[in-house]
Order: sequence, then C-alpha cells, then structure tokens
Amino acid sequence: MIIETEPADIICVSGSGFISSAIQFVEGSEISHIAGSVCINDYIVEAHIDGVHARSLNEYADGRCKIAVFRNIKLDKRTKVRIAEEALRFVNDKYGVIKILAHLIDRTIFRGAYVVRRICGLSNFPICSYLWAKAYYDCTLYKFGCEVNAAEPSDMYNWCLSNSQDWKCVYELNYYKG
Repeated sequence: MIIETEPADIICVSGSGFISSAIQFVEGSEISHIAGSVCINDYIVEAHIDGVHARSLNEYADGRCKIAVFRNIKLDKRTKVRIAEEALRFVNDKYGVIKILAHLIDRTIFRGAYVVRRICGLSNFPICSYLWAKAYYDCTLYKFGCEVNAAEPSDMYNWCLSNSQDWKCVYELNYYKG
C-alpha cells in the first residue's frame, strides 16, 4: 500500500536496530523515531546520527521498521506547507548526540522531567522529535503535550493517538511496503 502523505504529516517509526531498541527500552514504547513529510507522497525530513536529511519515504520499505503516519486535520494546507518548510531549514544540521544523552539522564534519573535538557540548552543540535515539535511550535504554537525541547518519539506518538480531534491516523503502525 502506498501512503499518500501530505506536508507536515508526522511519521512514527518502530525501528529494529541497536539504537532503536535502546530508545524503546528507555522510553518503554515501541516508537523509537520521528520523521515528517515535507511534500505530497514521498519526501520526508528526519534527524539521524549523521545529521538531518531529506530523503524518500520509500527507504522505509525495506521491511526492517514499522511506521505509522498521522495527519493534523485542523490545519489548512498553507499552514502545513509552512511547517514543512520550517522542518526543511534543519536539513544538513548536525545531530544532537549530546541531547540524546540528556534525554536518557532525564528519563532514568529524573523520571522524564525536563531537567538536564533545560540546563544543557542544546537546541542548535536537533534530534528527531525536537525537529518536528519545533517546526510545529514555530508555525502554530502547537505542542505535543509537552515542552518542545522535551518531546520524545513516544510522547508524540501517544499524543497523536490520544488526540483524535486534532490527528487522524492515515497509516496504522505496520511494515511499509512502498
């Protein structure tokens, strides 16, 4: 099944690699990564360990990851395009490796409270969930149930699932065949 994405769709990923498994373990969630659509039907922007990239959604069609796609049903097309453009501004930025460690410390020592991440102030180095939470916030003041800098993949997934007045699941968590 081909997913007909639209700009600003949120793509929640359940990965199977070592880093994905570690994130899933720490967060207690099946979701380990967030990406988002920047145009109709193909290109996404996401932050990986080697930086922020725009790439084809079809790279998830290799059968190693499950994805779910959520669409905000309250935003007009123009606003969604602005959000996608904001996300594109992160392309080629370096990845926030230290921010991942700050998330881990907050999650394990401070039970998820936004402590170490606030002290470190690492907003110039995006991680996957921050990239899309920030793009949404900068264009619409929308939050995924938490502070923008504190957003984690599981937070965004659970928020989209539990807020059907704002979000529609257009592809349920499953392997993507492209």
